[in-house]
Amino acid sequence: MIRPLLCLCLTALLTLQSQQLLAAEPPVEFGLADFPPYFYVDDQGEPAGAVRTLADALFAEAGLSYHLRDYPPARLYNRFQSGDTQITMAAKDHPAFSSFALQGERPLLSLKLNVYRHVATPAIGNLQDLTGHSVILIGAYTYGALSQALQDPQLDLTLMRAATHQSALQMLLHRRAEYLINYSDPMTLPMRTVPQGQIVVEPLSRIEVYLFVSKATEQAEALRDRLDEALLTLKESGELQRILDAAQYAN
Repeated sequence: MIRPLLCLCLTALLTLQSQQLLAAEPPVEFGLADFPPYFYVDDQGEPAGAVRTLADALFAEAGLSYHLRDYPPARLYNRFQSGDTQITMAAKDHPAFSSFALQGERPLLSLKLNVYRHVATPAIGNLQDLTGHSVILIGAYTYGALSQALQDPQLDLTLMRAATHQSALQMLLHRRAEYLINYSDPMTLPMRTVPQGQIVVEPLSRIEVYLFVSKATEQAEALRDRLDEALLTLKESGELQRILDAAQYAN
C-alpha cells in the first residue's frame, strides 16, 4: 500500500516540477509587420490572419509560450537586431539579416511575386527585361535575394518605394513608374479598386518565407532547431497545409 502511494506522490511531484519549469521559461517574442491576409491587426486591435493561427500551432508544438507583436518595419528591424524581438519571418536569404540572424531550415510559406504594369507599358518575360526601366517596390516589404538582384548596376533600374499598395497602383495608373513588383495576395483587394483593364498582372517568381532567430537571443541555435522540428511535425501531419488552405487567399 505504501509503495503505490509513494509512486503516486513522486509522479505528482515530477509533474509539478515540469509545469513550474515550463512556467518559468519566459515567453519569446515573435515580431511581424503587416502582411495581409497572412498577418494583420483586426478591428479590435488584435493580431489576426493565417500566420497567427500557424504561430499558435507552431509554438504549442515546440512547447514554447510566446507573444505575437505587430511593429512598423523599421522598429521591427531594430528590435530584432538587438534581440528584444527574438523571432520574425522574412524572405529566404534576407541580405540584411545575414550578419545577426539564423535562418530556419524549412520554409514557412511560399508566396507568388508578380509584375504589375499599365496596359500601355510593354510586357516583360524575365528580370533582365526590366533593364533601364523604373520599378516600384513596397517600402515595408523584403524581397529576399531579389532585392540584391535589383541593385545590379547592369540592370540600370530606377527604383522607387511606395508606402502602400494603393499608392503604388496610383503611381502606375498615372505613369509615374513603369512596373511594380509586389506579392500577389496583399494586392487582391487593392486591385479591385482599379478600373478594369488598366493594370496588367504577370507572374515573376515565387519567394519562400522562413523563420529567423536573432543571434542576440540566448541559445539562438537551440531555439531555431526547436522551431524547425516543430514545423516539420506540422508539415508531416498536414496541419500546416490545412492552416494555409484556410487563409482567405491561400496559395
